[in-house]
Amino acid sequence: MREKNIQKLFNQYIAECEYTRDLRPATIWGYKNCFHLFQKLVPNIETTDQLSPAVLTEFFEILSTRKRIVGKNTEKVGIKGSTKIGYWRRLNSFFKWMVIRGSIEQNHLKDIKPAAPVYEDLKVLKRHHIDKMIAAIKLNSKNSFLEKRDMAILFTLFFCGIRKGELLSLRVQDISLKGKNPTLTINGATSKSRSTRKIPINRRLISPLQDYIEERKRKKYKSEFFWVSSLNDARLTSFGLKHWVDRLKKSSGVKFHLHQFRHTFTCALDEKNVSASKIQKLLGHSDLRMTQRYLRSTRPEDLRDEINSLSIDILI
Repeated sequence: MREKNIQKLFNQYIAECEYTRDLRPATIWGYKNCFHLFQKLVPNIETTDQLSPAVLTEFFEILSTRKRIVGKNTEKVGIKGSTKIGYWRRLNSFFKWMVIRGSIEQNHLKDIKPAAPVYEDLKVLKRHHIDKMIAAIKLNSKNSFLEKRDMAILFTLFFCGIRKGELLSLRVQDISLKGKNPTLTINGATSKSRSTRKIPINRRLISPLQDYIEERKRKKYKSEFFWVSSLNDARLTSFGLKHWVDRLKKSSGVKFHLHQFRHTFTCALDEKNVSASKIQKLLGHSDLRMTQRYLRSTRPEDLRDEINSLSIDILI
């Protein structure tokens, strides 16, 4: 008899993702979080027979209009377009799985895909943004360890363009500063692309990394993870990194998000005429089209200097 209980089907789906498809823990957590939110916002939906277009539309309507408290008693309404797309993709993956195994005849989600979000936020960080962050770290760090660690994190994000999860998953052995070719290794087991890659370490990054390593040694930290907490000999967590971002935003006055460093890294290489295929390898993209999306994020006003450099005199 065909299984109709949605919870049981989801449990089977997650087991397959975890033990057969070997998906990353962060990906599985995202699937679980999305499903639990679905159950919370549209309760009493227990069987596949109840998964109508109206129910799915109701879920996204509630997502878009509900009020919630974030931070220190700050009320917000709805969610960002990119977040809505993220929920849709996670649910859609589960729904496609149910279609393939015959648990549902039709995936109604594909007919109600949210519109692609319009990104209006600043994509590329400028020199004065980085300068403000550097000054904020130097002026506001509570101790030498925090200053060295935070400076090393900032420069690693800028000079390597790695993802948040890749940054947090770095281990001590992934940083090699010896010899003529210092490198940073991204382990495929922790990377979104599932492939291991080596990133040449910029010579301007070597000193901040060495300073941080010396501070680690001075505090006798033994954690296998490269980035450690300021409180104890334990890895820097996702929550700790979020606190790092919030603290730096406040002290520097620069509104930014971590992924902007990746965009900045990409566009800076593009301005140096590095080929898209080489940038793709450094970013760890499996598809060149994803890299090209990053390159197309440059705003018209960012190209003003290039436009102003044009002259009839350069024509042959």
